[in-house]
Amino acid sequence: AELLVDDGDMVQQDQPIAVLDTKPEAEAEVARLEAELRNAQTDYSRWYKVFKEGSASETVMDAARLKVDVNKAQLQAARATLDQATVRAPVGGQVIKVHARRGERVGPEGIAEIAQNHAMYAIAEVYETDVRWVKVGQAAKVTSPALAEPLTGTVEQVGFKIGKLDV
Repeated sequence: AELLVDDGDMVQQDQPIAVLDTKPEAEAEVARLEAELRNAQTDYSRWYKVFKEGSASETVMDAARLKVDVNKAQLQAARATLDQATVRAPVGGQVIKVHARRGERVGPEGIAEIAQNHAMYAIAEVYETDVRWVKVGQAAKVTSPALAEPLTGTVEQVGFKIGKLDV
């Protein structure tokens, strides 16, 4: 795959993020089927004139029309396959982690992780002696060495589970 984004890049929904190695083959298949469709349409036009003159049977006309219809359907399927050779961002957001690089096979992790980081949740552990100060609706600020700047938000829920201390 040819990757079009990198870690940290911002992407819009439906933006191309990668082009699969199958794209050249799919383009060639579309071109071949377009040529076959043009040929079938030309044959149909010729048979139509002969049919109108009374020199061709309806069966011949039906066969020519069927060939056009089949070629249209095959071309539509090939165009869909070509479209799938370009991987697009399912949502707008930030590329958090790229899993596949140029020439690599796409694994179960996919090509990349994209986060809608404008609408994220933070789960915070609070000392049980301090939880009494945390209230739903209260403004909150999350800091971390991993963040360039603190995240701000609002407390949405206060849980009651007391677990292993990993603050």
